[in-house]
Amino acid sequence: MPVVAIQRSRHDRSDAEIAAIVRQTIELAGGVPEKVRRARSILVKPNYVGANGRPSDDAVKRHAGRFLGCTEPIVTHATVAMIREANPGAEIIVSEGVDNREPRVPEDCFRAMGANRLTEEFGARLLNANTGTLGLYDVPGGGLLHRAIHLRREVAEADAVVSVAKLKMHGTAGVTLSLKNMFGLLPRSRYGSTYRNFMHANHYRLMRVIVDIATLRRPDLAVIDGTIASDHGIDHTPIEAGLMLAGHDPLATDAVGIALLGFSPRTQFPEMPFLVSENHLLLAEQVGIGTLDLDRIEVRGIAIAEARPRHTFTIQTERNVTTEESRQYIAAARSQAKVYVARREELLAAHRGRYVFLRDGEVVWSVPTLAEAADRAIKHPPPDGYGLTIQVVPEAEEIERVAAYA
Repeated sequence: MPVVAIQRSRHDRSDAEIAAIVRQTIELAGGVPEKVRRARSILVKPNYVGANGRPSDDAVKRHAGRFLGCTEPIVTHATVAMIREANPGAEIIVSEGVDNREPRVPEDCFRAMGANRLTEEFGARLLNANTGTLGLYDVPGGGLLHRAIHLRREVAEADAVVSVAKLKMHGTAGVTLSLKNMFGLLPRSRYGSTYRNFMHANHYRLMRVIVDIATLRRPDLAVIDGTIASDHGIDHTPIEAGLMLAGHDPLATDAVGIALLGFSPRTQFPEMPFLVSENHLLLAEQVGIGTLDLDRIEVRGIAIAEARPRHTFTIQTERNVTTEESRQYIAAARSQAKVYVARREELLAAHRGRYVFLRDGEVVWSVPTLAEAADRAIKHPPPDGYGLTIQVVPEAEEIERVAAYA
């Protein structure tokens, strides 16, 4: 039976006190997993999205001195400290996909999140997942939608994975916890401009790539920082939840996390918080990442009912997409995928290697680059109607299995 630990972590505690809480929570959950203890290289994935692309350090949102959209630096620090104690000789890689814009550089984001201390004190390498040598790595089991995923080599080849996520709502995915945190490892050069817009523009695609990346880089240890939770969106409304979670089963940890936000882990689209997307946690359970059954999870520390904040969490949908519009996005993507499969040879002859937008069985536009396609596809309301943006390649070269839309 998987174990998930819950502890109190008030925002007005000192950093030293919060570090002790992180340690207590991980120890209560079973300590540093054996796989992490034996690994030669360990990937640590914090959530820095709230600092991503900000024009200055002061622009990173805070509440009462604590970060709103990012994993609190002391939580990452305390987690890495435990990893280093458990495995003195391992290479520790702290990675996030950083999209900072000029005059800011990626190093500014890492510095703003206190990550330089991880290098100074524990010898950790700080890697921008968007850059470096990229490779194409097969998803175990063939993937829900993507048979393989592009990743930075060091990120893909680390022996063990630790997710240090944030407890927060998400305007498309409903919630963003341990599994959704791994989405930030996708290099934007392969997944569509800032914030991976090629993925966000298609809700059917987005939910499945979350599961596919979490399958490929399944966390061996999941820590969720709920010192300050974010309601409505990824760095929107601060809620003083005062919680810390940890577990070895990332899906079980997310099941407890979403329960603390006030929702059943088995909530289905289009119920809150999954107003505009399928429940990616359910999809993850289907491929065997872990369990969502609260009755089959041992909760240690504070009981869920006792720990749950006295607040009603909701989402504000990204781009103000409605449930009905999301239905249209999903239905159109699936119907146009069938058209694409039927007309593949014709499309290859005219558009091979290009990105096309299909609507009502016709090519509305064709562009040569992913960035151009992502920038057009993300617009809402969709100026060209509802359809599917896809790269035209032979079936043997498909990374995204178009037939899986059926």
